[in-house]
Amino acid sequence: MLYKRSVSVTPETYSLDTASAEVAIADKSLLFLRRTASSPFDDPSTDTILRTADNVGFHVWRGILKEASSTFADMFSFPQSPSSESRPDGDALAIPVTEHSSALEPLLRLCYPVPDPTFSSFAELKPVLEVARKYQMDYPMQLLLRHLLVFAVDAPLQAYAVALQLGAADVARAAAKLYLRQEDSCAFTEELEYISAAAYYWLLEYRRKCVAAACDTAWNTSWVGDENFTFTWYRSAVGAATCRPSTTKDRQGRYTVPSTWFAQHLEDVVVALSVRLCRETVETPSMWDRLVEEGAACARFTIEPNSHRRCDCPDTYPSYADKYLEESLDKATAGTSVVL
Repeated sequence: MLYKRSVSVTPETYSLDTASAEVAIADKSLLFLRRTASSPFDDPSTDTILRTADNVGFHVWRGILKEASSTFADMFSFPQSPSSESRPDGDALAIPVTEHSSALEPLLRLCYPVPDPTFSSFAELKPVLEVARKYQMDYPMQLLLRHLLVFAVDAPLQAYAVALQLGAADVARAAAKLYLRQEDSCAFTEELEYISAAAYYWLLEYRRKCVAAACDTAWNTSWVGDENFTFTWYRSAVGAATCRPSTTKDRQGRYTVPSTWFAQHLEDVVVALSVRLCRETVETPSMWDRLVEEGAACARFTIEPNSHRRCDCPDTYPSYADKYLEESLDKATAGTSVVL
């Protein structure tokens, strides 16, 4: 039953504002309905009750809290006042906390010998991380950071900002690297409001340097070359009729000139990498299709009969690019680190 505080209202003073106030009072009365958390936090024999902001009581053992949390360990080191919640079999220390039960319960489950909680979204994980930091729960925090890394794949900027707030440098670096895969580098997220402008600047600077290094690696073709340099999609002879005016060096240090259609492919790679820096960018099927289409006009680029868009280029180049180009891109970005 909901109890509503009596309000003296006359026909002359009654208004929509008064009606809204009465509804608000009725809604707030929900906060006074105490509930007990689900198992294993419903054991009445425990010595401590954590009472959340939404009035859910978590029956927990003081010894477990002391081991898991430096904050609770310090709290329990001082004499405690008598509990306002007593039971026939003894007194339980009732501790009011400001957190919502939805944030506290997953954290407590990480402290107890029960299955770990699961998180369906970054928004669900974030408040639990904040509570773990507040109560200085080191081991649960390490477990939660693993979940943060999972969500960093799809939300790298948010994960980077949260990791900085938590002082988790390794996670922040991993999130920064995943941020290179994000197409919209200037997207806004509310987590940015809690980090400094300098921290965001260094993230953007890290991205700029990585993109520059990767594009330079792809364009200068230093990744090209092998002991068997016979690919039709690349020439080692300078001065060929179907080549770019400028020359580059291959992996063996030889000056080479790519075919025109292959040079166009390299331009496409550079443009794509400047938007989204990751291996998948180089492996995009549409990029292979354009490579075949552009190269089909070349006399040395022949399509096999009785097959659909088959030629030695798509047969050899994808595996070659996977072995050399993508490996070189990884090395190029590995030499750059984000400033924290």
